[in-house]
Amino acid sequence: MHYSEWLGKLYTIEQYLEECYTPVCKEYNINSTEMTVLLFLHNNPDKNTATDIIAYSRLAKANVSKAVEHLMRRDLLERVRDAQDRRVIHLCLTETAERIMPDLHLAAEQFLRGIFADFSSSELRAYTQFNDRIALNAENRLKKNQ
Repeated sequence: MHYSEWLGKLYTIEQYLEECYTPVCKEYNINSTEMTVLLFLHNNPDKNTATDIIAYSRLAKANVSKAVEHLMRRDLLERVRDAQDRRVIHLCLTETAERIMPDLHLAAEQFLRGIFADFSSSELRAYTQFNDRIALNAENRLKKNQ
C-alpha cells in the first residue's frame, strides 16, 4: 500500500467518526474534542487530570485546555483540587454530564459497530493485535527521536 492510499483510508475513517459524532455533538452543543474528553473521563475515572487526558488520548494540550473550559461553562465538568497535593486538579463529570453519557457512548458504539461490521471475532482480535503493534512501533520511534 502506498503512503497516500493509507492516508486516504485514515481520512475516510475520520470522516465516518465525525458522521457518527456530529448528531450527538450538535444536540449537546459540544465538539468532537469535548466529546472525547467526556468519554475519556467517564471510561477512565482514575485518570482524571488534564495531564492524563493529554498523555493517554494524545490530544493537543491547547485543545484539551479549551475543551475543559467550554465543558465547565456548560456545567459538564468541575475542577476539584487534590487533597494531598494542591497543585493537582482533578476533572470530574457533573450530574449533567452523567445524564448525557449514554448518548455519547451510543455514538461511539455506532462508530465501532460500523467500522467492524463484517469482522469475525478472530479478525477483530487480529486487528487489535496488529493495531497495538503499530502503535507501539510509532511510540518507540517517537521516543527514539526525542
